[in-house]
Amino acid sequence: EAGSYARIPKNAGRLPGVPSHSKPSERTWVSPRFGALQVLEIGNGRALAVALHGMSSTSEVIHEWDPVARRLSKMGYHVIVPNLHSNPKTRPGAIASDGIATLLREILQAAGSFKLELLLGKSWGGSQALQAAADLPYVKRLVLVAPSGDGVTGTGPRLSCKSALFWAQDDPVVEVSLADKVLQQLPESALFHKEPFGGHRVLPQYTELIAEFADLGGGSWPRPTASSTSSQPTASLRSQAERG
Repeated sequence: EAGSYARIPKNAGRLPGVPSHSKPSERTWVSPRFGALQVLEIGNGRALAVALHGMSSTSEVIHEWDPVARRLSKMGYHVIVPNLHSNPKTRPGAIASDGIATLLREILQAAGSFKLELLLGKSWGGSQALQAAADLPYVKRLVLVAPSGDGVTGTGPRLSCKSALFWAQDDPVVEVSLADKVLQQLPESALFHKEPFGGHRVLPQYTELIAEFADLGGGSWPRPTASSTSSQPTASLRSQAERG
């Protein structure tokens, strides 16, 4: 469950598997490039999902994807949430986009998977996920929550992977108007879901929508409603210094 990550043992080994539908397990995995890294791991389904947290080192932000990870584990996913702050080489601000791409490749190899069925990212992690999806052809689905950072350019070819974008309209850190640039990088079929309130967080309201989006049985995404739309607002960013 949510809480502090365990200290990294000196004999940390490969990314371990965990029993299906078990409680989240906080483990240590050794990246060939970066070294020991703490990860939250749940489920042993054949579909691999990786979630990238925001920039802040608070436990709340590091564990923000936990409820979504638990839900996905019940759907046949093997979910990995790396704590990028647990290694000085991987913490936000130190690791570059190509480093994230390398880390994802290493996680795929360690998990014995040939594709990343679902990549999720919030804020800084969303920007990194967006860039990784552009660079790695084996990302099949992409979920972004209020992404911000260098990966949000509004230029270049659109992604080909199935994509969904989530944002709260009262986000005080990354304004929802930045979605304009993000949507220009996503497929035209991407769904943009907005909540009127919630701030800069992975909201509980997103969990079931993400589950529907990630359905391995081929379930259809909910049709656009008042809060789910493909419209594109104008772009601006209030504060990068405070993003989480």
